[in-house]
Amino acid sequence: MTPEQTQKLDAFTAALTDVVTHLPGGAGGATEFVPGVTTALQAVLEGDQPRGSSTDFVSPDNVSLELIRDVFDAAMMEVSLDEEKRFIRIKEDVVARCTLSESKERVQLIAYYGVKEEAQRIDRLELVNRINEQYVLIRAGIDDDGDLWFDYCLVLKGGVSKKHIVQATRVFLMLVPKAVSECDEDGIVD
Repeated sequence: MTPEQTQKLDAFTAALTDVVTHLPGGAGGATEFVPGVTTALQAVLEGDQPRGSSTDFVSPDNVSLELIRDVFDAAMMEVSLDEEKRFIRIKEDVVARCTLSESKERVQLIAYYGVKEEAQRIDRLELVNRINEQYVLIRAGIDDDGDLWFDYCLVLKGGVSKKHIVQATRVFLMLVPKAVSECDEDGIVD
């Protein structure tokens, strides 16, 4: 990927981050046209796809949890690799995990919130539905223990810039508490 293409991709990522931060009423407006984002995306798509051969890009060919941890470290994020090297623990405003798929084609970000024991299953599911309806960039669900989880997947196939990984992670870490704050109408999240 040329330096110009890298700049375009970084500009798109920054524009997307800015858009998500300023969406009216949460992320519900994410499907609306936002000037600048479409143009930036078109500029990226018109260039050659990144191949992951550059040290600035992460692809299934060169990715490891250690590499992603180093990318987060370089971005001054508080992270650690678990002892068994199965996931990265991210400790910012939200505690999250970062895992790598077996095929190494996806990075998954996951965050959990406890739900009050007395909360009914229907209330938990209604909360998940509200979040998924209003926030299109993250996904929410309830696990077998009844806790609330969030996730986001970043596809590495074709290569992704290190800066994009950091910015996507920061957007995820920003949206999760915002979604809880705005959608937990019944106060069931601990």
